[in-house]
Amino acid sequence: MPLDRTGHPFVVTIRSLARPTAPADMMLISAVSLPESPKFSENFLQEFLEATPQILPVSAVDDRVKTPLLFLGREVDSTDVLYISCEGIPVIAETKLWRNPEARRVVVAQVIEYGLRVRQWTFADLDRHWRDAGHKESLYEAAKSKAEIDKEEDEWIGLVNENLAQGCMTLLIVGDRIRPRAVELAGVLREQRDFQFRLGFVEIRFYALDDGRILAIPVTLAKTVEVERTVIAVKFKQEQPSVVIEPPSSAVPSRRSILSEDKFCSELEKVSPDGPIHASVARKLLEILGKTDFQVEWVTSGFAIKLPLVGEDDTLLSLGTVARQAHYWFYTGWMRDQLARAWQDRASIERVIEALVASLRRFGARQTPGGNQFNISLASLRDRESAFVDELRRVADVIQETRGSRGESR
Repeated sequence: MPLDRTGHPFVVTIRSLARPTAPADMMLISAVSLPESPKFSENFLQEFLEATPQILPVSAVDDRVKTPLLFLGREVDSTDVLYISCEGIPVIAETKLWRNPEARRVVVAQVIEYGLRVRQWTFADLDRHWRDAGHKESLYEAAKSKAEIDKEEDEWIGLVNENLAQGCMTLLIVGDRIRPRAVELAGVLREQRDFQFRLGFVEIRFYALDDGRILAIPVTLAKTVEVERTVIAVKFKQEQPSVVIEPPSSAVPSRRSILSEDKFCSELEKVSPDGPIHASVARKLLEILGKTDFQVEWVTSGFAIKLPLVGEDDTLLSLGTVARQAHYWFYTGWMRDQLARAWQDRASIERVIEALVASLRRFGARQTPGGNQFNISLASLRDRESAFVDELRRVADVIQETRGSRGESR
């Protein structure tokens, strides 16, 4: 492996620092490419990244993302390695070895294609992969245990959904050596405006030690800067993908501040040609909710509809969020976890969830592939805002009746 960019590494003892001319106390380490054997393969590299996600200098590629990363799976819908950051940003790592000819030809197009696939997901899909791995704690609890998170669980879930919808993610190409032609394409992407993916190239250089162990050192070779809302098409010609980038005609507003009604509705109006309809529905919902016992909580992605649980100190049960992507969404896993903290009877919890899901289906709620999230377009609630809130009231009645019939609280 050529080392023209960095020079050669040495192992140096403390004694050799005092006498730097003593060659016996210094050892030149030889660089190695992963040899062609079942042990050293792309599968090995993926296993290595699964076991040691901290080796990835992800913050050097994307300053929105801090370590540690939470590992979600390998070979997930074709993505080699999938993580999520504690900030709620998906991180995809595509692995390629130097000997693989695709390391030169198609790797950039591949990782962008995989990013576009993941962009179609919701939090429920990420959570499903997390739970399928056998984790007992929720994804939010795992993130909060590893980093300081100043958001409640439903707001954090909403942030993840927003990141997915907006394509806010980090794409990494990781190999034992990165082809120069691939890095050149990163330069092309870097010059495009309004591109929300951040793309980075990480070369993990492997060095052979005398005792048979291998030292791994990560190096960031290139990265893109964030530019929002580029239209990206991944096209295939003779089964080899290529990237076509079309800059948008206009920008969208900043995404990270807590919203207000006027700001939220103003953003909805700009999302699509149906924006004025979406904004009108949102304003009507807020007006009706203001006359009920529900509480509206403004978050970065929109506003959450919450129900105070009678008899439970400071417990606000989330009944869903109206998001700036012009839809209402409800995540069953979050309600299940919330109720489990207050109730012991699992059957009662499932009864409440089934009641809310049945109500949402009356308004055309679509279930995500993972099965745990339901979305309703704001346009479908036009002139039905009062009926929708009435359904939420009926669910609130079911919740209070179920609690009363069980007569239990922790």
